[in-house]
Amino acid sequence: MAGFEAGEGGLALIQRFDRTSEYLGAIDDRRERALAYFAAVNIPFSRQYEFNVALDQLFETDDATRLMAFVADCA
Repeated sequence: MAGFEAGEGGLALIQRFDRTSEYLGAIDDRRERALAYFAAVNIPFSRQYEFNVALDQLFETDDATRLMAFVADCA
């Protein structure tokens, strides 16, 4: 990234991020792409139902607001 030092071992992280972004960008179906992305996020088992409800809302309304808020809360 321009303006930021990668730091020790940072180059490997940047390369992995770039490969992951490229892979996700190659998935045409946005729902499949969302699932592939969120598979990498640690969703606590105790909150799985909440995640599923937010994901259902995304698929039914094409509005990811609730899902993004949930994922941000898990971070």
